[in-house]
Parts: sequence; C-alpha cells; structure tokens
Amino acid sequence: MSRYFHQEIECLKDTMVAVGALVEDRIAQAITAIMRRDVDVAHEIAEGDADINDMEVDVEAECLRLLARYHPVANDLRLVIAVLKINNDLERMADLAAAMAKRAVNLATAQAIQIPSLLEDMASASQAMVQQSLQTFQQGNAALAQQVRDAGPAIDAYSRRLYALIYDQIHSDPEQSAPLMNVLAATQHLERIADYATNVAEDVIYMVAGRIVRHQSAASV
Repeated sequence: MSRYFHQEIECLKDTMVAVGALVEDRIAQAITAIMRRDVDVAHEIAEGDADINDMEVDVEAECLRLLARYHPVANDLRLVIAVLKINNDLERMADLAAAMAKRAVNLATAQAIQIPSLLEDMASASQAMVQQSLQTFQQGNAALAQQVRDAGPAIDAYSRRLYALIYDQIHSDPEQSAPLMNVLAATQHLERIADYATNVAEDVIYMVAGRIVRHQSAASV
C-alpha cells in the first residue's frame, strides 16, 4: 500500500480521536446539566449537536473514499471498517448526550427533587467506559478493550438499582412522578452510552486482532 494511503489513514485516525474527545466532553456536560439542573449547559449541548452530525458524515465519506481509491486489505481494511462503525457509535453517544440535556431542562423547570447519588456513581462509571474505549482505539489496545467489555455488567447493575429506587420513590410520593421519570430516562441514556462504549471496544478488538466478539459474553472471549 502506498505511503499516501498510510498518511491518509493517520489523518483519519487523528480525526476519529478528535471526534471522540468532543463526544466525551458532551457526555460530561450532559451529566453536569442533569446533576446541577443547568439549563445553560443543556442548551450548549443542543446547539452543538449539528456539529457532531456533520463530522460523522465527513468521516464516513472519507472512509468510503479510501475504500474506493485504495482497496485496502487485511489490517488496513479492518481499520477502515472499524472507524466506520466507531464513527456511528460516537454519533449515537452524542445524540444520547443531547437527550440527557433535554431531561436536564425538564428537571430545571419541574418540582425540585433530590437526585439519587447513585445516578452520579453510574454516570462516573459510564464516563470511564467511554474514556477507556477511546483510549483503546488511540492505542490499538485489545487488552484494554476487553476491560471495557468486562465493565458492562456493572453499569447494568447500577441501572437495575436505580430503576428499583425510582419506582419506590414514585410509589411513595406520586407527585414527584414527572421529575423522577426524567431521572429514570437519564438512567436509560447512560446505560445506552455504556453499551456504545462496549461496541467501540469490540470494534477495536476486531481492528487489532481480527476477532468478532459481538454477541459473545465477556467471559467466553
């Protein structure tokens, strides 16, 4: 493969890292907006959503151009395919951050409630998965990617505990149902963000090792 191709591949990887950093920042902002009921931060996230959508389209177009022009094989082909899939997962994470921002606005205008501290714990764990999944791509680190996969069940456990807690609170005080349902929705968004972080990690394992591990339990890999 020509040196021009590898130069373009490095540029593609750098772009993907930059998009990942931006998405990671949006997720952090969304969590802040929820925990602090910060409408201004929530609006910033909504206003920036189109930028990430544009980046997603640009990265996809570049991947397709590289495939059509150079017909890469083996490791190079796996890398381009992985970038295509990771690119889509990052855009969906950004959409979930925007959805969380809308929940923050709802919470800010609804009856004040005590947001469960467990939600902040879940948010921190989900953020860690996102951060590590992006590191796996930047480093080409399949071992770290497997650690990200292993962290998924802990997020599911947080989600189950929060569901039970929130439903108990709704049962005890039905007047808090509306704001608590927004907290429940934020829980769902964080769970999905963690799922997409797992997808990124699985794509990195494919990129590095050529193994497709989707739909396999972490223990079986």
